[in-house]
Amino acid sequence: MAKLKARGRQEIARLIKVTPLPDDKDASEDRTQVALMTDGNVLSRRVLRWRPGGPMLQYGGSPTHDYGWKVKGKIKAGLTAEDFIRIYQDRGYTLESASSEYIVREGNVIANRSDKPIRSKAKAASQKKAAARRDAQPKTKTTNKPISGYRIDIVGEGKGEGEGLYVTNAATGMGQLLSANRRDAVYGPFSNMEQAELAAWDRLTYIKDMNFTHLSPVEIVEGNSREHVEEGFGHS
Repeated sequence: MAKLKARGRQEIARLIKVTPLPDDKDASEDRTQVALMTDGNVLSRRVLRWRPGGPMLQYGGSPTHDYGWKVKGKIKAGLTAEDFIRIYQDRGYTLESASSEYIVREGNVIANRSDKPIRSKAKAASQKKAAARRDAQPKTKTTNKPISGYRIDIVGEGKGEGEGLYVTNAATGMGQLLSANRRDAVYGPFSNMEQAELAAWDRLTYIKDMNFTHLSPVEIVEGNSREHVEEGFGHS
């Protein structure tokens, strides 16, 4: 998940597009935001608003699901802040905010405060060379590939199979209707308790922040396989 103000960068402009969804969807609307940053990165964020009375709210959960900010790419070399805004307005987005250091706004009229591009061609070429140097460096091999958790990167198998320690929570929703599983194995298998405990803490934090109490309890279960654990076997 990207941080808006990482490495001292600032937000130049933010736009939003709200799309109503059909009645047969669990969410009533899909809100997409894009933000142009001073380092030339373009970030995007998606938020779903659940339909009142729908299945996603039957356990008293959060009315929205926020996917968080992610890096969408970089602004094309030579483009200005006004160019960025115009491009997304043509795609149906509405301007939410703009930095007065880069944009002059008078009602619905916008203009660049400076014609200087956000990302010059020289800077773009320098970034391309730096990326090429990084790609040319030998890659370090590891058997413990981290996967993105809620608050931390989970080190270990993450979504593997086989014998070991699994982090589980209660089986609910469609998974409960379509199978006889007593619980869902969220992370695992792990070879040691330290990794499993970190993953369990991450899952507990997610459930607490989202108010998904129907997913409790979170357990660390040792079993022969993911299927074995989800069917209720193994010991915690």
